[in-house]
Amino acid sequence: MLTAIRGLWVGSAALLLAGCAQFSPQQIQFQPSLDAGNLPSGNGASVYVFAEDRRTNNQIGVRGGAYTDSSVISPRGDLRADLQQLSEQVMDRAGYQLVEMNADVELTFAIEELSYHVTSIDAARKEATGAARFSVQAVADGTVYSNSFRAQRMIETLRYPSEKENAELMNYVFDAALERMYADPGLESFLNQQ
Repeated sequence: MLTAIRGLWVGSAALLLAGCAQFSPQQIQFQPSLDAGNLPSGNGASVYVFAEDRRTNNQIGVRGGAYTDSSVISPRGDLRADLQQLSEQVMDRAGYQLVEMNADVELTFAIEELSYHVTSIDAARKEATGAARFSVQAVADGTVYSNSFRAQRMIETLRYPSEKENAELMNYVFDAALERMYADPGLESFLNQQ
């Protein structure tokens, strides 16, 4: 009987530890993979590229559970610097000339939103929603073009989503919103008029 009680106690402790581990903080590495066929086609206009992170804080969301302070989701690294580098690469590959001064067009790419939340559907099923929103502003000779691009996706799981599921969800919406922004026909038209 003592062995059975010990086994039950050890099993309960392992279950408790597994539950705690599920709700630990998570940092998501964003690694955009954009479809080159959807990127703009440039005419050689000179562009100055600037990136901004306009989010009010670095927290994307909370994984769920009773201890929300210890289950925060945040990005790994400097998203503003990553967006700057990626935007410069996209514009360069598209055929625009990157310059620091006297540009035909000044471009500002901004992260406006990265959000995640999880809700309970019933006692077992959870619904996680991720969203990303980017904006672009192009200025040339006093004329301004601006647009905003948002992507959202929802997944349903039989428990709280795993770190892998969260990372896949957030990378999906991040990539989708970015691709829409870079492939914006209005932006391409504005740039190619310069």
